[in-house]
Amino acid sequence: MKRNFNYLILFVLLLLPVGVFAFSNPVVDPIISYFPLNTDNLKNADVLDGAKILSTKTEEYIIKKSDELEKEAGIKILVVTVSGLDDSNIEDFTNSFFNLWQISNNDENNNLLLMVLSLKEGKFNIKVGTGLTDVLTSSKIDEVKNKYISTYFKDDEWDNGIKNGYNAFYAEIVESRDLDIKYIKPVDANDNNSIETIILTIIFSLLIIVVAAICIYIEYFVKDKKKNKRKNINKTKKK
Repeated sequence: MKRNFNYLILFVLLLLPVGVFAFSNPVVDPIISYFPLNTDNLKNADVLDGAKILSTKTEEYIIKKSDELEKEAGIKILVVTVSGLDDSNIEDFTNSFFNLWQISNNDENNNLLLMVLSLKEGKFNIKVGTGLTDVLTSSKIDEVKNKYISTYFKDDEWDNGIKNGYNAFYAEIVESRDLDIKYIKPVDANDNNSIETIILTIIFSLLIIVVAAICIYIEYFVKDKKKNKRKNINKTKKK
């Protein structure tokens, strides 16, 4: 009986690592399949461009500005892109990545911001830690998405959309925390479209005016000259 009990204990101990892995797998597996990083690399990451859609200039810009923000306020921002989510949905993937990143940073205040874009599905998600929820409320996040990101993504301008969205979040954090950091104000993509529409309207209107002016010139000046010429010819013949 004692021997059987020992076997049972041994069996449970052998199953324990499997059980731990099974419970941790939902958090780690979606991440490791995209980015085979150890926790040290993940801790120091500012940009993980798995979809390869960011320009080198944009990556360098994000890394530089994120380092300034971390040094000044201890706030980290991570931008993540993947080519596709496979069987995961964007919310589960974002939460998994956020949890793993949070653990790797050992940040109890949880004042982190994660921007995730999946290129294949054309979806993106924002995850904000509790340390920033007073600034980046759900309504503010929706505003940033609609004004500074979505329009770019609809036109497949991934690099511009991510950089502009990053600038929008960055500006909100710097202004709300009254930080001594220079930042670039984001461009309202909707205003841009309005300006482009106005410019096109003006150009189209000018073209119409030019065409109308040419038609008037032909009608009143060219034809009038021809009539006068004919009159002169007729007068000459009569003489």
